[in-house]
Amino acid sequence: MDCNFCDSETHGSKNCDEYISDESRKEIADKNKFCRFCFVESKNEHLKEESECKSNESCMKWNSTEHHKIFCPERFKALQLFMPKIDENLLPRFLDILDFDEEHLLALSSPTKHLLPLKQIKIMDSFSNKKITKFSTSETTVLNQSMILNGYDNETDKLIFNAINSKILICFPRIIDICFSKLSSQMLLQLLSTCTKKFSFYDSNCNPNISFSEIFQKAPNLEFVSIKVLERNIQIGNEWINELLKYSKSKNFQFLRIKLDTIEEFNIEKLKKFVTTKCSKDVVISINYNQQLVIGKDDAKEEWEKLDQVRQKLLKYFDDYYAV
Repeated sequence: MDCNFCDSETHGSKNCDEYISDESRKEIADKNKFCRFCFVESKNEHLKEESECKSNESCMKWNSTEHHKIFCPERFKALQLFMPKIDENLLPRFLDILDFDEEHLLALSSPTKHLLPLKQIKIMDSFSNKKITKFSTSETTVLNQSMILNGYDNETDKLIFNAINSKILICFPRIIDICFSKLSSQMLLQLLSTCTKKFSFYDSNCNPNISFSEIFQKAPNLEFVSIKVLERNIQIGNEWINELLKYSKSKNFQFLRIKLDTIEEFNIEKLKKFVTTKCSKDVVISINYNQQLVIGKDDAKEEWEKLDQVRQKLLKYFDDYYAV
């Protein structure tokens, strides 16, 4: 509970009531050489002349210590907003077509005060469908860390996605864990974004089916992907390595678990390229095969021979291989 700003032992740094303003906290942080966001002490980082903190990830793109990702100026620069001449009756309908960022940009940049009444913004680090009963319409909740959907509850799922569609809940989760759930494909893809770093999909299904490439197109910065399902709603296909190379923008990919429906000799040279260009030093790739490939066959000799061929090629490049 120690406070980095006033050295109190009764509260944490984030709840310091002696140094409340951002400027006063920045002054103490600069003096004692620690970051006022992550509180990591360093002789080489977080000084006045530094604009980035390697430990802080508040901003989705630049890891800036100066602002939250919602208000990232680099994000605003990418928006191209055309404002037609509209009267007061048409204005509400026009605002309905804007995204969350565009609404706030329009309000902040307009010379007319109170053009768009801004709701109070609440930042939520973690979210679980087990703990949600309702959403407040008087404020906008922004989710920026982890989202857990565990189990299937039709009413709760409707509540969550109605809140997303009405922009009461704005989702930019870095971590998405879905297990024992039933979601529409539209809902699932709506949760993924460029902010998403971890995606786990365990014994759940989505309708209609979605492809492996659709996931990476929506979330190109993924570093951890685990797809373990009984029903084949996420279609992996034979092009999964090509899709990883094409859509993944990560330079620190760490974990991949997928299940394949056929035992074919996938392009191991391209897998090697993915590992060397887009993965961290210690990466785990778990390739599983559908049990139906061997169930009902006497010894599945042909299938095991194919798997052994894959094994022999993998051993040329990788430290370890375990075939099940």
